[in-house]
Amino acid sequence: YMLPDINGNVVCERIRQDTDLANTRVIIVSGAVDPSEVETLLQAGADDFIQKPFDIQHLIRRMVELLAAQA
Repeated sequence: YMLPDINGNVVCERIRQDTDLANTRVIIVSGAVDPSEVETLLQAGADDFIQKPFDIQHLIRRMVELLAAQA
């Protein structure tokens, strides 16, 4: 959620509203973890949420899974 001029749920909503970005996968990475905020992000269109600090291999696995599910 800690972007300089906009928050993550608005970014997700804008991505989901743009038909040119229909196949874009969104993984939110943040150190701020409030379960209600995570739920809001997922409802706004995020495909997943990963808490910082995170294992880069976990992020890569999730990316591969999301892209494979899309194919």
